[in-house]
Amino acid sequence: MTELYLKYVLNGLTAALILLAFFFLLRGHLLPGGGFVGGLMAAAVVELAIISQGAVTVQRRVGRLLLPVSGLGLLTAVLAIIFGWPKSGTVFAPVYFHLPWLEVEFSTALAFDFGVFLVVMSVTSLFLLDLTLTRSARLEQLLDMEDMEDRSVGQEQVPPPS
Repeated sequence: MTELYLKYVLNGLTAALILLAFFFLLRGHLLPGGGFVGGLMAAAVVELAIISQGAVTVQRRVGRLLLPVSGLGLLTAVLAIIFGWPKSGTVFAPVYFHLPWLEVEFSTALAFDFGVFLVVMSVTSLFLLDLTLTRSARLEQLLDMEDMEDRSVGQEQVPPPS
């Protein structure tokens, strides 16, 4: 059952929680925070959407994107390690790059934290979605997928003989 008041509060809380998640992500190594805490805050946004809109609706909107986002995060974290290793000589020592057109210094540690952020957010969101889907919702989801597959193949639904 979806909560009506949360549907109205969702937009404001979503923006605030996403900003807080990116704050924790950028706060990073010297203080408490980083990719893990930021990813948990971003997953809280997905949980808020599950509570306010229902698990099936959220599954239809973002469920198919969560596994590729997890893979992208893992790839980002591994590439940050690979690019930083030859320059620093150790695996987790940050290497800084200056981007002159943005006037920003970019580090491999931030790229690694961003990868962790994506993995934690997507895996936690997948867990929360799976946890909140009930048996009837899963059955409804399977029936919808079968209906989509039948449409994509082009087969007509033939009613059973009476």
